[in-house]
Amino acid sequence: MKIHRSEMILLMASTIVTLAMALLLIRWLQPSLLGISGDMVLVRSSKEVVPYYEHIFKKEDLFSSKFTLKDPFVVNRGQQFFPDMGSLGPNDLLGFRNEAVPNNADIIIIGDSQTYGNNVIMQKNWPHYFRENLPAGVSVYSMATGGWGAVQYGYALAKTPVFSPRVIIVAFYSGNDPLETFSLVYGSDMWHEFIPDLKLSKEDAPDVAFPAPESEQWPVSFSDGVKTIFTPALRHASNKRHPAVDAGYLAMLNIARKMTTIARKENVQIVFTIIPTKELVYSRKIENEQIEANPAYQALIRDEKTRVENFSKGLKAIEGVMYVDVVTTLQEEALRPVVLYPGDDDGHPLEAGYRVIGTVLAQAVGPSLLPLQDGFYADLSIDEIIITLVYVEKGEYWIVDDPEKLALNMPRESIIGIKSRALTGLIYRGHRNIRDIKLTGKT
Repeated sequence: MKIHRSEMILLMASTIVTLAMALLLIRWLQPSLLGISGDMVLVRSSKEVVPYYEHIFKKEDLFSSKFTLKDPFVVNRGQQFFPDMGSLGPNDLLGFRNEAVPNNADIIIIGDSQTYGNNVIMQKNWPHYFRENLPAGVSVYSMATGGWGAVQYGYALAKTPVFSPRVIIVAFYSGNDPLETFSLVYGSDMWHEFIPDLKLSKEDAPDVAFPAPESEQWPVSFSDGVKTIFTPALRHASNKRHPAVDAGYLAMLNIARKMTTIARKENVQIVFTIIPTKELVYSRKIENEQIEANPAYQALIRDEKTRVENFSKGLKAIEGVMYVDVVTTLQEEALRPVVLYPGDDDGHPLEAGYRVIGTVLAQAVGPSLLPLQDGFYADLSIDEIIITLVYVEKGEYWIVDDPEKLALNMPRESIIGIKSRALTGLIYRGHRNIRDIKLTGKT
């Protein structure tokens, strides 16, 4: 059989291509067969594969003179590894105010600068006072950044499952969250799903003078020696009767519903609270001392009180939500000769104010962190299939063998789904056969 020259060339070319492809596959799947160490296989830097350590230790970030850095998703983020500067820092690897990033955390706290703790050292912000009032062994991780609003809270919450939390606390701030949320929801296609009124646009937001000019500041001295300066016009911007403010609060409620849905899928208790402006905190004291308030202050208190009441009602109406009121206790504490806020126009609390917020929240949330009662608990997969079944008794737990046999003796609804993190603090005693456990039907 005579083979033509063109056929010979085609045959040789196909052989070479096949051999080259085979070598590439071997190099990719089993480089050791070619004498190449698997540790030496390189991944090209690209937009798809970001060099992790180069990003974490980026010099432009680490040596930046700015405390917060620009971010395409959350607008601004805390500078990672920012040092302890007293009223700011230290920041951890993720740019949040903690000593370090934990592998797991019982409780995640999300908020803005009111939660970050501007004006005080880290050990005196409200997340730390909150932790001090909880049972021993409960871990808390704060994910708060100044300048954040409801959109960023929701974004951060979506990342929390990696920590396997039992509780997530989200602290809204009535002083600026509504307008910040409005601007971001209406200004970016990323958050379009939260828009409550399609007739509005970002340009509909009212003008805000920040910082408040001296002409809009109101210095007040109380009879017990407490002094401060209010900025009612600035804080009224996020609480006035205005379509953009209405939309801001509605968007916050939409985001709260989305956060609750995420938390419930992870079997996590979500807790909402509203931190008020210092103007609202002192409103009862102003009234008790019969201090004649200027018109701007009166308008703020009238509208912020209504906004907080309506927003809290909306949060409470979401199924599965725990709402904690910190406004009432702050107002009661303000009646005493206690310095809760700085004497200037700064709206962030001082140590005494943060202590009130942390203590009130701990008293409300603490009981939900009690140890697991005796009974059966299951680590469930996304499709509700039991991955691991454990039996808890008197502070100890066992992994149960043959969990499928349990369904024959006990209703499925009697088995509580948990995350393995909930077993922290209990003593592991090994495996136990289902036949050796008395099935009482009680969990």
